[in-house]
Amino acid sequence: MVWLACAMTPVALFYGFRGFDRDRMETLYCDYTFYFIAAALFIWLQQVFAQLPPVAEMTSRFRRHLPALGVALTITVAAVFASPPDFRILADETNLLGMSMALYDDRACYNPTQVVSYYHGMKRVISKVTDMRPALFPFAVSAVHSLTGYRAANIFVVNALAGFFALFLLYYLIQKPFGRFWGLVAMLLLAAFPVFVLYMTSAGFEVFNLMFALIFLLLLLRFIKYPAAATAETMLLLLPLLAQTRYESALAVLCAVPAVLLWLPRGEFSRFSLRLVLLPFLFLPVAWLRVITFSRQAFQVKDIDQAFGLDLFIKNVQRALPFFSGSDRAYGMVPVVTFLALAGLIYVLSEWATRRADKPADKTTINFLLVAGAFFLLHAIARFAYYWGDMTLQYTSRLGIIFLPALVFLAVCLLYRLSSLFAWGKGWAVVGAMLLIIHGWPVAGQNLAVRDILFYREFKTVREFLQREFPDFKDYIVVSEQANALAPLRYNTFTVRHLNANVAGVKRDLRNRTWRYLLVVQKIETSSGEAIENSAVSPEFALETIYESQLAVNRIIRISRHNPPSETDR
Repeated sequence: MVWLACAMTPVALFYGFRGFDRDRMETLYCDYTFYFIAAALFIWLQQVFAQLPPVAEMTSRFRRHLPALGVALTITVAAVFASPPDFRILADETNLLGMSMALYDDRACYNPTQVVSYYHGMKRVISKVTDMRPALFPFAVSAVHSLTGYRAANIFVVNALAGFFALFLLYYLIQKPFGRFWGLVAMLLLAAFPVFVLYMTSAGFEVFNLMFALIFLLLLLRFIKYPAAATAETMLLLLPLLAQTRYESALAVLCAVPAVLLWLPRGEFSRFSLRLVLLPFLFLPVAWLRVITFSRQAFQVKDIDQAFGLDLFIKNVQRALPFFSGSDRAYGMVPVVTFLALAGLIYVLSEWATRRADKPADKTTINFLLVAGAFFLLHAIARFAYYWGDMTLQYTSRLGIIFLPALVFLAVCLLYRLSSLFAWGKGWAVVGAMLLIIHGWPVAGQNLAVRDILFYREFKTVREFLQREFPDFKDYIVVSEQANALAPLRYNTFTVRHLNANVAGVKRDLRNRTWRYLLVVQKIETSSGEAIENSAVSPEFALETIYESQLAVNRIIRISRHNPPSETDR
């Protein structure tokens, strides 16, 4: 099976990057990504279930780790209260919700940007785009939609579950070398990071990505400890799913495949199942998406050559230092943990350097740390070499979440050593972690990382006004440049540009009472009192101002209503 899988890899690469023209590739991606992900998930879960121990052993393990599950659940519930769920990074997070809506409604992978609904559920998608974001997180949200009906809040449910499992998985990983107590400490230290809490109660996919990264590390450790075809296959089959959680995580292939080639006994290669042959083809949507969205617009740069570079890497590494040291509370980092991690790294390296020849290091531990280190290093290279890889920016601080397990692991290494060296009681570690949580969580609760972003304030102002004053959203159309952010909330919405280009059609729909009125959202210059260029509405629509709110010193958000003339007026 290995040789057949190797033979299929060039075929998959050809059809992933060169086998179709761009338009055909985009059609295939939109129409079939849902089924590719479903197949990848089914195949991987089938392999996982085949590796499960007997029920009695599973029950024993569950009871053993029940306290940790309870702590993880408590932290998750507390985090939801401390940092109420909300959309924070826009329009990234509403784009993900939009993708989940399309996957639920049409089993198609796209982001609807202008949508109107009528006649009790009929829908017209005015415009849509193929979003550059991987699709597994929206797929998971769409699965919850399938069980509950479409609800925007489902995206927060998925993230809360991802946060819960990320906490427990880190505990499970840490307790293997250090014991359950230090696993619990690791869980508390991860929870102490406001950036983690902020985004486990947001609608982004960073914590979801972290959860899958921790699953990968656990499977990697299991493979290194028990190098067999079955454990290798479980790890390898996770890779297409991991690649669909965040762009950089596809690089895990460069860690997993060499590990299998190096440490899997030769006799085990013949024991792989037929599932391995399918593995290269499960990456097709990942390849298609990279080809489709490789553009300056997708990367939000003036020229595609500016998207990645060595100079960017150097600059962003320099800016990462104040980020990880928490020089600004809004970054959501915990300086104490960062410095403990740095000291822990020095300790680990010194231990390896001074280890006596007659006491060789555990090969399992060394091999795991080498591959895990490569995993985090590849993420660092990819993120710091990117134009938007500066983690001190308000909307990019979330990029640091993937590195939190490494910081916590190194910090626990040091704390464990200090506790044994000085014979300290363990309670101090728990108390210290709890104090860090109490100190740090207000950063998440107050949205310090995102509240200054203009787009966030504009979206929040409009959404709260509509929810409060116009709850029956079937009666009207919202005309806004933020239509792409409002469409996933099931509002009838299109842009001012679409309104101005379709005056006759919109007037006809209003005259026929398809919708009763328009709500027009405009950005107004404070100095002139005039709408900015892309907010100016055709004079064919008479507007009555019903709400204004200041967003910045020079900017006001204005919401106006347009009622169609009555029959008498006409």
